[in-house]
Amino acid sequence: MTGWDIGLRRVKIVSGRFLEDLSQMPPSLSIIECHQDEVWEVPSGAEVIAFSEKTGVEMFAIGDHILGIQGHPEYTKDILCSLIERLLNNNCIEVIKIK
Repeated sequence: MTGWDIGLRRVKIVSGRFLEDLSQMPPSLSIIECHQDEVWEVPSGAEVIAFSEKTGVEMFAIGDHILGIQGHPEYTKDILCSLIERLLNNNCIEVIKIK
């Protein structure tokens, strides 16, 4: 495990059985992440369809169905800020100042 992943993460899309023709898709998406857990390997028969610098399995599919998305495309900036505030107040995370 590599620790918390919080904020906006660029997720790179992978061509494969599920996404054969990427001509109509951007090469990457920006998705809000707020998680500590991480999927390390996909189930038997599944295909990784997206990854990021931090997480090797950002999205996976089995057949014609997307089954897993690590990030939260449904979150807004306000939801993310609220979650960060709650995590800070509960001492689950700490602010790290980068020089």
